[in-house]
Amino acid sequence: MIAMKWIIFLQWILVPPGLFSQSLAYKKDSIEIYTWLNLADDLDFQGKMDSANLATQKALLLSKDRKFKRGEGFAQLKIADLMLKTKGAVKDVYKTCIQGIELGNQIEDHFIIGLGLHQISQYFRDQAKWDSTVQYLSLAVLHYDRIKLDEYLAYAYNDLGYALDKDGDFEIAIQNYYKAANLFEKLDIKKELANTYNNIGTVFKKMNNQSEAIRMLRKSIQISESIHDSKRLAAAYGNLASTYLTISMDSAEYYQRKSLDQAIHTNVLSFMAQAFANTADLLANRSKIMEAIQANNKSIESYRKIGELQKLATRLIASGSLYTKINDTATAKQCFEEATKMADHLNTKPLLQNLYEQKSLFAQKKGDYRSALEFLEKSQLIKDSILNEKSLINIAEIQTKYEVTKKDLEILNLQSIQKIKQAQIENRRFDEGGR
Repeated sequence: MIAMKWIIFLQWILVPPGLFSQSLAYKKDSIEIYTWLNLADDLDFQGKMDSANLATQKALLLSKDRKFKRGEGFAQLKIADLMLKTKGAVKDVYKTCIQGIELGNQIEDHFIIGLGLHQISQYFRDQAKWDSTVQYLSLAVLHYDRIKLDEYLAYAYNDLGYALDKDGDFEIAIQNYYKAANLFEKLDIKKELANTYNNIGTVFKKMNNQSEAIRMLRKSIQISESIHDSKRLAAAYGNLASTYLTISMDSAEYYQRKSLDQAIHTNVLSFMAQAFANTADLLANRSKIMEAIQANNKSIESYRKIGELQKLATRLIASGSLYTKINDTATAKQCFEEATKMADHLNTKPLLQNLYEQKSLFAQKKGDYRSALEFLEKSQLIKDSILNEKSLINIAEIQTKYEVTKKDLEILNLQSIQKIKQAQIENRRFDEGGR
């Protein structure tokens, strides 16, 4: 079975244009701070992370200097956002988000609190800790809903659907996706509506409900065609191809080629690379090896330009396997050697496990049964190690599930309780002073 990798998970943008204006006090100080934050978002979108970080630090310093806690809170969350994108799920991401949430709690700003919780959910999402991801997203939803931020609610429901899907809770994932879809339809955000229908279709596919999967993917395609969105068309056609694999290989190939056409039309290397990879896998599954090699080489070429070593190594392993099938052992050996250097450098267990498994088949094809057995044993050892690690992670998540919830409540409520007590003290002083 071919794993088509086409679900689009909406990356949360901290400061979409216009949303800051909802809480903007029309003062020179706050306008200047928000200008720096919006500039940081624009630079982030352009991939200029260092410049985005400098703009955010400027906003943070101005906010602290002018005691503007709302600006300081947004700046802390933007710093965490950039950190997550450039350094991954390091502990400082969580700590910085908590600082932003605490500032939001001090001024009772549910927007900042919701954004902070949403960002923490991404911190856990990037570690594949789905229970914690769902918990923080659920808390974010409460705060967004309290101030009726429908657009952010829609994004949060979409992200909840993704996390629940990853955690295997398909029914509830679909419920959250439908909530997102209803809000995106109400807000007339067609791109995200198409994206959500696409995601719903992939979940139905996992539930072996092929007819509903096809229906939802066709709805996604219809909307994307109406707005000429090649990126989402590439994604939906790719998922449709994957859905048809168990129904009609001819249809699967037809839709995969349409996905490839749309990906090429975007002229975005990452989309093109993935589409060529999916096409190569499908063609190989149909024993169209020479066509598969051509598509796979295009994928390798794109990944080289992007510099995505993990995916490049994966495609080089696939290339080695394809050349093995046509008895071109010299080229296959070159591909495996290059993939081995990358895999050793990256030291990623799933990649190494796949590499040794394919090298075992290659050695077997050459009649080198001793090497074939050695590679197979290495592959199995890594596979067992991966399974053991997953078991430990699951146990750890169960142990910390309620501790995380308790910590959230302490963070969100402690300062509010203190403020109530302080207000009571001040009221008593006022009453005593008025006597």
